[in-house]
Amino acid sequence: MSAGLAVKVYRAYGDEAIRVLRTDPYRLAKEVHGIGFKTADRIAQRLGVPPDAPHRIEAGLLYALGTCADSGHCCAPRAELVHAASTLLEVPPGMCEAHVDELVQRGDLVAEEDALYLPPFLLR
Repeated sequence: MSAGLAVKVYRAYGDEAIRVLRTDPYRLAKEVHGIGFKTADRIAQRLGVPPDAPHRIEAGLLYALGTCADSGHCCAPRAELVHAASTLLEVPPGMCEAHVDELVQRGDLVAEEDALYLPPFLLR
């Protein structure tokens, strides 16, 4: 990790920085401005996080859906999201599929019929 990145992480978490990095380095992508999924994933790999770790797959699904939003889409069909995340993470689609419902249950994804949304895009 570069010195600049280490400073960002320390500013965000203070004395808890090492614990956060060891328990869930993907929090960096959600909580630290300027650190995205790909950077957090590189850090996680260097820390020995396995490719099939649940928090990695869930972060990859959220990132994949976020890239759809960046392209102007507010949702994605479940199969397309699973395929995109599987390709990004280089894991079998079944691993990604298994975590979609968990994200929906926690409120990190919203499912309406076949469409999956990030919560800010849900219109009521």
